[in-house]
Amino acid sequence: MEEQKTQRLNFQKLYRKYKAIFEFSGDPIVISEIKSVGPHGRTIIEVNEAAIKHFGYSRSELLLHDTAFCTLTKRLILFYLGWDRN
Repeated sequence: MEEQKTQRLNFQKLYRKYKAIFEFSGDPIVISEIKSVGPHGRTIIEVNEAAIKHFGYSRSELLLHDTAFCTLTKRLILFYLGWDRN
């Protein structure tokens, strides 16, 4: 029971750390699902404020696009959910 509590607290600490990096990064970050590959790329599920400013669209507008929308010529960090975490 104590081990589960410690693991949960460690997870929450890491979650807050990476959430802060995501939210306050000056670089555009787009998070997509690796499993939902459409004809034009992967489904975008979240973007940070820098990505909103970089692309000039609202968060809701960016979430309607897939990763093909994000050109590789622009400075961009892509994170894929569903990678092997082992």
